[in-house]
Amino acid sequence: MMYTTEICEQAQMENAELATLVAMAAQVLFTGVSCLLMERAGRRPLLVFAASCTAASHLVLSYYYCARAWGWWAPPWLAMLALSAFIVGFSLGLGPVPWLILAEIFPMDVRGTAASLATATNWTCSFLVTLLFEPLQG
Repeated sequence: MMYTTEICEQAQMENAELATLVAMAAQVLFTGVSCLLMERAGRRPLLVFAASCTAASHLVLSYYYCARAWGWWAPPWLAMLALSAFIVGFSLGLGPVPWLILAEIFPMDVRGTAASLATATNWTCSFLVTLLFEPLQG
């Protein structure tokens, strides 16, 4: 999510910033859809779909970058397809569902403290990934 503009630029999008804006708007839209589906479809099916969708999109995006590096067939739309599939999968399940489960998993007497620790851990890990990703790219 944090490198959407870079992916769009490498996929030769004319206006990478606009493509990123559209992608993030889609994320908000699909997160709203997830709220509607959560009680009807259930948490488990949403998580399974989301995990499958994001895993497949990572495989396709990995192929795209490897194929570009090796001179194989790698059309720019393949990267955008993978990015779109990731956003749909993440927004429908892996983004919102864990936060709902977090509120249900802990007993009332420790819920506030446990939720605070889980949230702090989540954002700390997100910060570290964002901070360390580019230096690790080499």
